[in-house]
Amino acid sequence: MNKQSDALNLLLAILDDKQIGFHEITLPLKRMKDVPDMGLRAMLYGETTAMNERFPSALKKGEVPRVYLISDTFLCHYFLFPMTGKKSFGLVGPYQSSQLSYAQMKDIRDYHQLSPAMFSAFQQYCSTVPTVGDSALFESVLRTFCIACYGKENFQFLPWRAEIIHPQKTIRQDVKPVFQELESRYANEAVLMTSIAEGDYEKAAAAMSALSVYGMESRSASLFRDMKNYSIILNTICRVSASRGGAHPQQVDSLSRSFFFRIEQAVDQNELLRLTDEMIHSYCDAVSRQDSSVKSLQVKRAIAYISSHFHEPVTLSETVAELGITKTYLSALFRKETGESFTEYVSRYRCSIGADLLRSSRLSIDEIAFHCGLSDTNYFSRIFKKHYGVSPRNYRQKWQSPAH
Repeated sequence: MNKQSDALNLLLAILDDKQIGFHEITLPLKRMKDVPDMGLRAMLYGETTAMNERFPSALKKGEVPRVYLISDTFLCHYFLFPMTGKKSFGLVGPYQSSQLSYAQMKDIRDYHQLSPAMFSAFQQYCSTVPTVGDSALFESVLRTFCIACYGKENFQFLPWRAEIIHPQKTIRQDVKPVFQELESRYANEAVLMTSIAEGDYEKAAAAMSALSVYGMESRSASLFRDMKNYSIILNTICRVSASRGGAHPQQVDSLSRSFFFRIEQAVDQNELLRLTDEMIHSYCDAVSRQDSSVKSLQVKRAIAYISSHFHEPVTLSETVAELGITKTYLSALFRKETGESFTEYVSRYRCSIGADLLRSSRLSIDEIAFHCGLSDTNYFSRIFKKHYGVSPRNYRQKWQSPAH
């Protein structure tokens, strides 16, 4: 066994502990599906889309080995090194030095022109990419590996940024099966939220069944932990949807706390699946039992449309076009049944989403404002104070106090 084989076995043990992938590859990489990036580029650009790559070629006889620390345009990192006595390369990654912030993911979204469905998939992808925590220490491990393989002064350790595995800039326009899955999931999430807001258990259960096909895929080491995280997200979706459907706030809060505790206490996958069905049934029941002043199907559909598109520039014109009715009719009916104008309702709705995130997440106020469909943080703070009587910052501090 040569020196590289011994060193590689030790490196693989470290990578396994960190859940970081390793692949032996042959260059050049020609298509997106050839990139060992946990399927990201194939998902976004299509498996057969050509690579715009500039990887180094195989080493020539007698040439000093070059190893590369790669940083790509998705802020993922890789380590590339030549395999001794072969024309192939070892590729470690992808990994991240830390979890990406929402602001960083937004920059990536804008750079790659990702659609909402693609961005949602990218966010889920980021949650599965392993992090090394201390990047300087991990780089030292990689340098030590190179010393063991090639000798202390017998290799070049080089950074290489972006262009190595950066795909073609044009987002694919053809609809491939994987993209259809993303759009289907996005659509079914909207149907699920609408159905819960209407208290329609049968319709919500059908949407959830369809979601299970697209939403439960995992590439991480712990499927059970992924299922718990997915269930917690579903609990939040149900909570928001039931609130929008007019369920009593105290009942919604009680359900949310109860299901969160039971999800964390679940001991197997079957229990989580049972909780999923019970969760949807309970929230739908909370909506159907409430004595809401909203009676007309048109207003219920408008509220459901708002709940599914609040993160976008929701307008009255877009909503009536979706519902197939006139602005005048919906405006009058909306005010009669809700006591608010369409614009006032959208504003209050966004603030309620913001309040949920302020209580339950560590997102910055800028990130929360963006998530609520508002790019102007100052405007978000003004309307939030109008509805809740305090600034977003003071609201969060209040909920983080020991009394809560």
